[in-house]
Amino acid sequence: MRVLLVAPFERNLSHGGSLRATTLAERLEARGATVEWRTVRPRSIGPASKLRDLARLRPALTALHSAPVPFEGLAPDAAVAAHSYLFPVLRSLPPDTRRVIDFHNLEWRHLADSARFERPARRAYSAAQVALMRRFERRAIADADLSLFVSEEERGWAAEGGPADRLLLVPSVLPRATERAALRIGEEAPAQREPRLGYIGTLRFPPNAGALLRFFHESWPAVREAVPDATLAIAGDCDPDLAERLVRFPAVDLLGAVQDVGPLLRSSAAMLLPVEGRAGTSLRALEYSLAGVWAIGTPEAFRGIPWELGATVRTPGEWAVAVREALEPSDRRREATRAAHEAALALQREEAPWDRLAERIAA
Repeated sequence: MRVLLVAPFERNLSHGGSLRATTLAERLEARGATVEWRTVRPRSIGPASKLRDLARLRPALTALHSAPVPFEGLAPDAAVAAHSYLFPVLRSLPPDTRRVIDFHNLEWRHLADSARFERPARRAYSAAQVALMRRFERRAIADADLSLFVSEEERGWAAEGGPADRLLLVPSVLPRATERAALRIGEEAPAQREPRLGYIGTLRFPPNAGALLRFFHESWPAVREAVPDATLAIAGDCDPDLAERLVRFPAVDLLGAVQDVGPLLRSSAAMLLPVEGRAGTSLRALEYSLAGVWAIGTPEAFRGIPWELGATVRTPGEWAVAVREALEPSDRRREATRAAHEAALALQREEAPWDRLAERIAA
């Protein structure tokens, strides 16, 4: 079985989109498929082009990634768009090629998450893009031979008036190399971790930066009152203005972009996940659990994951209690961490969704 996978990024990168697409490729390869990865680079689009696309009711994301896929040699049996906005790119392939969309997340929700942190002058344009992308994804689902979703909730949205027999649940997991690295971190971690907290995230992404700042303003004071010696190490690339704002908060160590997060995971008593995004799956919680590190986060931090992989918190008081418990050694927390590790490993090793996917494509 020959599968063409089209993505806006390279294989084996560390961010969520590439992690998902890499997993998809390697799981199909493990079932005998030959996967060819094609990277579609975004085009440069100026303000005038954006206005024209808006007038044509065309989402900007599809315009950015509109280069046709060069077709050479044997036709693939199936082509997979790693994001919905790449689906139009597959039109240049032969008509008998089966077209699949992998909804790493619902893009309209992803845009809506970002729009909440936009400047007022851009909010009208962002709201229009959310509406256009929602309409586009509805139509793409109707046109695709198969659409993949990472959670029942997002699959349920797609099934509202859509072709339910062409919607498949394939939960997000980590590539094998990432899984092995996380397990190795857990094996090498000291018996007693340092009494500090950690955070890892791309802080040039507005929803991440906005959620972290909200956590510091609303919940960090309560945490510090409950645990005066609590410290938080932040690993993530960010612009200078945000860095200046973050270091003003007490007991914060800004590490910047970190290539190897292993030392931070090995030494931290808990990793914090103040997340507000609703789209897709947060793979950080899965990685932390595989590494044997306790995670504390908002409900959105564990979205798309069928098992409990950490402490879910909503209010400043709940943050304070969860952090205090995490920094105090206890048999109950050690057992909860072990249970989260086993649940994450079980999700990684579950083969049935990938078997169904290969069977559907082959059929």
